[in-house]
Amino acid sequence: MRRDNSYIDGQELEAAVGTVPELIHAVSHDIGEPVREILGFAKLIAERAPRDVDPHFLADLDHVTSGALRTRAMLEVLCDYIRIDTTTPEVGLVDLARLAADIGHDLETLEGPGIHAVALETHMNGVVATHPTVLRQVLDELLLNAARFGASTDGIAHVRIDATVTGEALEITVADAGAGIAADATERAVQLFQRLHPRTHIDTMGAGLALARRRLEHCGGALHLLPSAPGAGLHVLVRIPVPAIDLRDRDDEPDTGAASPRTASTLTTHTTEGDVR
Repeated sequence: MRRDNSYIDGQELEAAVGTVPELIHAVSHDIGEPVREILGFAKLIAERAPRDVDPHFLADLDHVTSGALRTRAMLEVLCDYIRIDTTTPEVGLVDLARLAADIGHDLETLEGPGIHAVALETHMNGVVATHPTVLRQVLDELLLNAARFGASTDGIAHVRIDATVTGEALEITVADAGAGIAADATERAVQLFQRLHPRTHIDTMGAGLALARRRLEHCGGALHLLPSAPGAGLHVLVRIPVPAIDLRDRDDEPDTGAASPRTASTLTTHTTEGDVR
């Protein structure tokens, strides 16, 4: 962040530090090393502490350890964010109906603190040429965000995904029925490490939407938070390019992208027939 409270993007960071590999090394090693030392010494102190040590001392030590672990996790997210610029998104055919089925299957193992059950409804059909891995990573981030923050009053995150081909882009909307995001907080919601909820509510990095937008922008796409009425949920529009490819030179099967390891205790999935237009 600059002194005027505006945010530095990845290209400005690279210019300030050097090449992207040098920047990643600086973050993961040079900055990460003191964090590892803090964790090591905290563990050593805890092991050497006498049995009758003041409980407040142990509580303070736990606080130090938790802060260091969180810092390490943030450094890992930052490296992932910077590393996006070093990749070349591959182009491939995506079977949208199969992608919807795979997403529903993977949601069955979604679990963790603050995760709600997901009821997924999809309107995704047809085969389209796009960037399979980017598309899957973005959808994974959006669904994880919905599972955390998009639950309705019944305790279930009701999520609907619609896909449409418009011109040279595949447009996908992901909508939940949760509390949504206030109109004056939408830009902050897609900034890295910007959390809109108290940490006591759900302890997250505040990085999911930022990573999704970064991946899309890197391949020429975009992510927009659509206006919605207060309490009407979060509606996200994903635009990802549909490049022209010569199918005569391709013998690959339609892909659904690389699945990300996720973990919800209960899931119901409903797929509705519909055409990609």
